[in-house]
Amino acid sequence: MIGAAIDFETVIEIIDNGIKPSYLNKLQEIILKETWQGKTYTEIARAYNYESEYIKSAGCELWKLISQSFNQPVNKSNFVAFIRRIVIASSQSIDNDKSYNSREKTLTKIVNKNNWTTAPDISHLLDNDDDIQPLVELSKDHRCRCILISGMIGSGKTTLATKFAYKQQKQFDYVVWLSVQNTPPVETLLKISLQVFDSSLVSSFINESVSFEALLVELLSYLRNYRCLLILDGLQEVLECTDSATYYRQDYEQYGQLIRSIITTDNKTLLVITSRINLKPLNYYGQDRVRLLTLGEFNKTNVDNLFPYNFNHNNLQLKWSDICQYYLYNPQLLKIVASNLEKLPEIITEESMRNIVSLEEIDNLLNFELSYLSRLEKEIIHWLAIDSMTNTYETLMVKIEQPFSKIINLLEALNHLTQRSLVTKCDRTYVLAPLIKDHIQRKLIRLSLQH
Repeated sequence: MIGAAIDFETVIEIIDNGIKPSYLNKLQEIILKETWQGKTYTEIARAYNYESEYIKSAGCELWKLISQSFNQPVNKSNFVAFIRRIVIASSQSIDNDKSYNSREKTLTKIVNKNNWTTAPDISHLLDNDDDIQPLVELSKDHRCRCILISGMIGSGKTTLATKFAYKQQKQFDYVVWLSVQNTPPVETLLKISLQVFDSSLVSSFINESVSFEALLVELLSYLRNYRCLLILDGLQEVLECTDSATYYRQDYEQYGQLIRSIITTDNKTLLVITSRINLKPLNYYGQDRVRLLTLGEFNKTNVDNLFPYNFNHNNLQLKWSDICQYYLYNPQLLKIVASNLEKLPEIITEESMRNIVSLEEIDNLLNFELSYLSRLEKEIIHWLAIDSMTNTYETLMVKIEQPFSKIINLLEALNHLTQRSLVTKCDRTYVLAPLIKDHIQRKLIRLSLQH
């Protein structure tokens, strides 16, 4: 191994100090570590289940960051030699000053107390703290064990959780970021978490077949002794919705046991979950232990900070608030809209503003969002899209032909659609969001033309 003369923790310390105030994400640490061991991009991609081109692209960005920070060209080929020159120069300087204690301090191994695997890069969003204040206040409540951040696709759930974790990491002994996007077995996430607490567990747990129960007990022992922030991002990937309940998918039921154990056992952990689906079983634990943050209403007061544009387009500045409202204050949808504003005519009308909904990018995102609805929820929004009549839950019961005994299911479905900003409730009347209504009507028209 070509980097064996210098331990890798020293390498990380050198890079971390050099790139401040920037920081390395987990993927960048992986690339550095494996480059230090002489691995190729292809070998790194294969070992960590990434696309080779993705690793190569991330590597290019990493070398660019290091080169700019140290004001000298650094790439994959010369990285090891670059680090050795720094260590040698540091050692010579220390020897000349006869400061052996300082040298020992400089080269001391540091313990990585955080794990940011697959966490997005949000360095461009760290200036403003207003959007994370609700999470900060909840985290101060010792009774709160779990915060569920929910909202439709693109509403900023992952970004908000990541920003909160970065900004508040000093308030915790450990921060563990875990992604559920690729539906890993829960044992995999437990092993990743245990590595953060004790790297020696790599040999005893990671490379051996250990039961879920044994891993969970080991993790809970650390969570009991340390103040930890544990983030589960994208939990909807292991959930299924029916008209009456939300379930964990087959073979992923142990996610529920993990979450239940964190909420109910004696520990110092704050669990933050992001999910497009509201996990109904969490309601059983009471509002003091589990808090819900829905990003539909939340984004109304924060979306302007994401788009500090100086609009030159005729009348656009005046129309921007209407555009934000139409696109449900959804950051990802608004970014797509903002990049296509030049397609709007000089005189912006309600109709021309809505035409952007037919963009393929937005169309695909909305289709993906609606795919997570239950059968009953899909039937509700289709009725609301095609029926211009006033709709209360009583009229919807008749149209959907739901027996009165199922009224609770209908009300829960309507409540869920309202939380996700897809449906608006005014007094006793339910109205589909104009964006969703236009999308579904276009979809129905295309289906009818195919027959």
